[in-house]
Amino acid sequence: MAKISVGIPEGKVGLTFTGKAEPILSRVTYGGPCHGKPIKPGYLVKGLTLGNGITHEGLSKVELVKKLGETTNDHNRKLIFEIAHKKGTHEVELPAGNNIGATIEDKNGKPVVTGISHTSPLRHLVSRGSVVDSISTDKFSLTGHNAEDINNVLKSSTNDATRVMTFKHPNEALSPKAIDYEEVIIDLPSGHGLGMQFTGNIATIQSVEKSSALSGLLFPGMTIAAIRIEDGREYHGLPGSIMYKILQETMFIEGRQLYCPAPGTEVASDVSLKFYPPMIALSCKELGCEFEETGDALKLVQSFGSAFDVVPKGVLLLEFSFKSAVTGEWKAFTPTTVQELDSMLIDSSGCERFCTFLGVGSAYMPDECVVMCPPGKLGVVFKGNVAALVKIKEGSPFAQTNAMPGMVVQSVTIDGKITTNPSTKELTKLLIDNSEASRAVKLVNPETN
Repeated sequence: MAKISVGIPEGKVGLTFTGKAEPILSRVTYGGPCHGKPIKPGYLVKGLTLGNGITHEGLSKVELVKKLGETTNDHNRKLIFEIAHKKGTHEVELPAGNNIGATIEDKNGKPVVTGISHTSPLRHLVSRGSVVDSISTDKFSLTGHNAEDINNVLKSSTNDATRVMTFKHPNEALSPKAIDYEEVIIDLPSGHGLGMQFTGNIATIQSVEKSSALSGLLFPGMTIAAIRIEDGREYHGLPGSIMYKILQETMFIEGRQLYCPAPGTEVASDVSLKFYPPMIALSCKELGCEFEETGDALKLVQSFGSAFDVVPKGVLLLEFSFKSAVTGEWKAFTPTTVQELDSMLIDSSGCERFCTFLGVGSAYMPDECVVMCPPGKLGVVFKGNVAALVKIKEGSPFAQTNAMPGMVVQSVTIDGKITTNPSTKELTKLLIDNSEASRAVKLVNPETN
């Protein structure tokens, strides 16, 4: 490794060392006597040269500190350093501003500092080649992410003076990918796509394009529990595939919001839709909608140029709720006949009210879907005498298609041999026994096939 000789002033030098057998520079006091000199935490102290020309090598940390204390009046002292990266992790506080003067790029799967300008506040704290293991702001904490995510955080937090970066030695492994944040509510722009991809049974952000208007505001790994639309709709628990479709459908509607709960918050897995109809209307007819009685619930079958036009047809009314104008309390009912619902509409006219619908997934379910399965595990769960898809795990190849829980397996093709309507047991055996073969699973919507 390269060595450098650095002159140090008389008196205290403002340097902190660690290590036992060999001293390691761990800190350069900001504004101290050695601040601005070409040394950084992690450099190894190989020797101390005094003004009389004598060089002391092989000093321990204790010996070095003692020798510096004995020679405080020597203004010609020099420390000999071997350039090295600091081992372990070390944190660096970042000042607010548009530019930290460092270039961060992905190298060998890690975000690496590839350049530091001479004016950078990191110049004397971080070495080129150091790995950025994490970054935290007053809103987010990202660990084990790529350079693009880190640069997006820096770009979106220029006014934040609480930012901290954690660095690792180039040979150390990046920490497991994680993200932490308080709940986030994002107002969505309208008129164009958002440049995001989703996955998961509960919509989870898979990627955010660099050109996206949400770059630096939302990050991979964040879960979207709900989306609210200005036209009265509020979806909860949507899988990634439906979230993408709804965002596309509502692209030109202003006033959309995404809600991302804090990590660890329990999110209901049942897909539901809250719809806030007009406050003034005394019957379904006045609201411009028609429901059908199924015995256990009411099914929305059609609407007539009304606010209900945006509600998917075929959904089931789980609850009707309204806020009492007298007590201010919310009341919830489960009507099973149109007459009961009309009565509730009369009682709640002029009040804040909403309908909770189930069956949204079926309304957005495609007629059919063919999934080409790569070798190995597929990350899905099937159940039933005729195998039905009930869960798609994160990272599953099924998550990259429009397959949805609730679809049934019409056929599975193994190396050209087709098996129709397999049971879960039969399907599982075929897929496991032929994990390295060419496999294709055809799923269909049970309501349309």
